[in-house]
Amino acid sequence: MPVRDKLDIVLITYNRKEFLEKTFSQIFAENSPIKDFDITILNNNSTDGTDELVNEYCSKYSNLKHVKNK
Repeated sequence: MPVRDKLDIVLITYNRKEFLEKTFSQIFAENSPIKDFDITILNNNSTDGTDELVNEYCSKYSNLKHVKNK
């Protein structure tokens, strides 16, 4: 069984849009070893545009999931 089928990546964020954008560019880079892993973003109700950024990436990458907490 491949490692990507055994491992999920979870990123927790709150008002870290700039850092998350840099993280996404690294995760989804052509040579990234984890670009095909299941990735979940747990957004703790950010108010800095994080929602829009994550939703934009979710529309591009089917392995990315966005969960927004209250």
